[in-house]
Amino acid sequence: MGPWEGWSVTPSSVRELWQYIGSAAFEFGSQTKFAWRGLADSDFKVISTLARELGGESRPLTEASVRQREMEILQVARNWDIGLSEHGSVTDMHLLAMLQHHGAPTRLIDITYNPLTALWFACSDHERMHRPGVLVAMTISDKDVKLSSEVPPLTYALSDDPGSAGLVEAMTDSKRTGRNVVVEPRPKDPRMTVQEGAFITSYWPDEQQVGPVVGLQYPYLARMMPWVLSKVNNQITSVEGDAGELLSFTGIIISPRLKRELLPVLSRTFNRSHRTMYPDLPGFVDAVKNGRLVDEFAALRDGAGVGLPDLPRYWEE
Repeated sequence: MGPWEGWSVTPSSVRELWQYIGSAAFEFGSQTKFAWRGLADSDFKVISTLARELGGESRPLTEASVRQREMEILQVARNWDIGLSEHGSVTDMHLLAMLQHHGAPTRLIDITYNPLTALWFACSDHERMHRPGVLVAMTISDKDVKLSSEVPPLTYALSDDPGSAGLVEAMTDSKRTGRNVVVEPRPKDPRMTVQEGAFITSYWPDEQQVGPVVGLQYPYLARMMPWVLSKVNNQITSVEGDAGELLSFTGIIISPRLKRELLPVLSRTFNRSHRTMYPDLPGFVDAVKNGRLVDEFAALRDGAGVGLPDLPRYWEE
């Protein structure tokens, strides 16, 4: 299980997997909110693309080093007129969301409010079908949600750069409170809508916990989450009060056998596929370039589905 050793539970069947998902969704109380993330390989950690680029998996980072690189990326993106329209320029927070959405390194980490979406991401990488995946369940709080388009009341220090105010305020609050920030993009594009997606981030912790989640803030009690989840049916409940709103998490290990069992069900019953998860032109082009449409091309040639029209007569001449 790699970095998830001691931080995970391992269902032995699809039925047991559903029980774990159901326990997280229904048995921790209506005040507990969960977000989800799918990892295709149990050797992967939950870490932002920017922190990974800076070597955060193997060496200590600081908020200063993360912020310096972030500012460089934001400035170069603005020099390319990214996020600029006839209505003006988007905020730094929204620009980060746009960049993360298209694969650029940012401090944001993708999450979803739908466990089926995260489960599909854990199972759908065909190059890693022989490896266990991880469905990550993490507790979050509505108190920590920020809209990417928000512009807070400006201070004197930020009056010359209102676009950065939301990001600066969020990181300042995260440092002061020891809490993470959940970023909801507004407006949402079609991909984020169908994925029911958001992002989580944090001021880079001065003291990083030793665990498979890197760069987010969580208490020592977070390591109890796998035990709590496995015992919840025996009337063991999670931490109550404000402490229960802080980040806790567990990995639900998805074996290669379960991946193979789940993928057809996720597609046929729950409508999770490359087409539905990436319903845009970049998603289609990526699927064509990476050979993800082989089955659909074959179905057309075999006469299944819509089928191909007859070649024009002149094409045979």
